[in-house]
Amino acid sequence: MLAAAFVAFANHLLESAPWARDKLSLHAGKTALFDVFPVRLAFSVAAGGRLQPAPPEASPAVTSAPLPEAPVSITLKATLHGHEVMVTLRGVDFASVKAQVKQASEWLSVQAPAQPPTQPPSQGTTQHTHEDSPYCHAHNAVLKRYERNDQVWYSHKLANGQWCRGK
Repeated sequence: MLAAAFVAFANHLLESAPWARDKLSLHAGKTALFDVFPVRLAFSVAAGGRLQPAPPEASPAVTSAPLPEAPVSITLKATLHGHEVMVTLRGVDFASVKAQVKQASEWLSVQAPAQPPTQPPSQGTTQHTHEDSPYCHAHNAVLKRYERNDQVWYSHKLANGQWCRGK
């Protein structure tokens, strides 16, 4: 009964997608089995790229089952168009996930170029004054530490080429 409802729904969708029916028609006569507990659906591809319930004796050419949990995963956190997003990448080994991280990082850098933080970075529970904070509140920019002749200062470069010491 569930297979008949699935086939009716799929055929309804296929009516408005002749390109999909053309691709499915190449597999006419073949049977597929979706076996995801507690659902087990078997259907065959009929002529014209439409589906039909599979006969009980049909042997599936393709069986679909749930994939096991990926042994390697990593989650990236980023701000995209003002929204904090998290993307989890999974793979079968570290090298495959590392390649995905590189691709995702490159895509994110194009979509959301690095922005200076909108608030000073957290420094634990200690409250810093403007004098010792490595952050420019006027420009919302992190200050870089510089040293020369036993003197230490923090500054950042402005878009116009000038330097700001955060004061």
